[in-house]
Amino acid sequence: MGEVKLYQPGKCNIGNTNRIFRLSYGVFFLAFSFYLWIGLGSYGILAKVFLAVPLYVGFLGLYQGLASFCIYHAKRRTYDMR
Repeated sequence: MGEVKLYQPGKCNIGNTNRIFRLSYGVFFLAFSFYLWIGLGSYGILAKVFLAVPLYVGFLGLYQGLASFCIYHAKRRTYDMR
């Protein structure tokens, strides 16, 4: 059997496949936010408040992909090294 790896806070907890997935959805949501911002240009500042969610998801995906660190797995103290 394989050895059990104890969780170490702040260390890499996702593998290459998960990093690529998180980077790709981060870039997608940032591009989506950009096009949404252009589309909402004439609706005023209150309409642009809705950009907060896709911007958050996009930057979170980029952070997790670049840092090899998933916040969800950190909370659960697990690894997903796919």
